[in-house]
Amino acid sequence: MNPTIECSCPSVSPDLDFSSVSARLAELHRIKSEHTDRKRGDGPRDTDDWGNIPLAKPFRFQPESDRPDGLVIGPRLCGLNFRRFLEQTPVYANPVSSLLGGYFTVFGGQVTRWDPAKHWDHLDEFHERYNITHGIQSAQHFGIDLDIGLSLGFGGLLDRIRACRAESLDPDEEFYGALEDVVLGMQQWIRNHVDAARELAEKESNPALRQNLLDLAEINAALVTEPPASFRQACQWVAWYQMVASMYNGSGAVGRLDQCFYPYYQRD
Repeated sequence: MNPTIECSCPSVSPDLDFSSVSARLAELHRIKSEHTDRKRGDGPRDTDDWGNIPLAKPFRFQPESDRPDGLVIGPRLCGLNFRRFLEQTPVYANPVSSLLGGYFTVFGGQVTRWDPAKHWDHLDEFHERYNITHGIQSAQHFGIDLDIGLSLGFGGLLDRIRACRAESLDPDEEFYGALEDVVLGMQQWIRNHVDAARELAEKESNPALRQNLLDLAEINAALVTEPPASFRQACQWVAWYQMVASMYNGSGAVGRLDQCFYPYYQRD
């Protein structure tokens, strides 16, 4: 793994039987409680628990911008910088968990801003007339269709973006370039986790945990380009999407998971 990428791995109790499901659940609960206690040390906040992992030291990201004001505005700069953010952000590998990954911070809160040159006062009359809470200048959730991602995988999504760009008579290069950058950044972030899981497996003395880390590395190496083929892979794919959506702007919608996962459940 790139030595500049920090890997956060929780310390695991060495005396438990990790081949036992109940023991693993108890250890996951202990680690989650420890994370929550550490986050409480940052003081109160008027929001829900995002599930982000507390880091031992802050992660600093320096965005690139060619604007005089240094802001990250528009699809090109947002896509480019979010890709760089994903490529540099720390990885999280919990040897007790059946899924790989975790997230630490939100890109949008650090980097992006509303363009001060864009005003919407010409819409005020309509917002008032129709009683619209417009949400302009706010971070938004997305109404996503998980079936598209689950059927295509990250490699298929990248192929679809490139095919649509090629088929367009006058493609919006900034728009398609931003979409491509986001998928490429997600793929590299997953690769970084795969490398971390393999490195941790080499050092792990507990056979059950070592095998779990090797399984996680194999599952996620395939998910870099291929669509999920099993129930566990489908859960992992959705976890990657959910983490990246949360990191982009605090989004968190996932749709009808029971319907999305049921075909994989039946197949397994």
